[in-house]
Amino acid sequence: MSNLESYLAHGLGLLMEELKGLEEATEKVVEELDEAIAKLDERVEALEKRDHGYGHGSNTEQDDGAEGDDSGKSVEERRGVGK
Repeated sequence: MSNLESYLAHGLGLLMEELKGLEEATEKVVEELDEAIAKLDERVEALEKRDHGYGHGSNTEQDDGAEGDDSGKSVEERRGVGK
């Protein structure tokens, strides 16, 4: 193997190590974002449940199914995930 080939092989090895590190860091960030989104989704659902009866007449009033009402949809459906 020539010096140039040896140098290029070494450089390629360093690049591959760096890419692996970046991939692992990216996966960690994605996992952290997924966890943060899940926590926010839980908070949104809790707030929707808490506020559902307020501002719409009495607390016992039933949902009239008005168009645009997405209270029966999952968080993913409201966010458009999976479309």
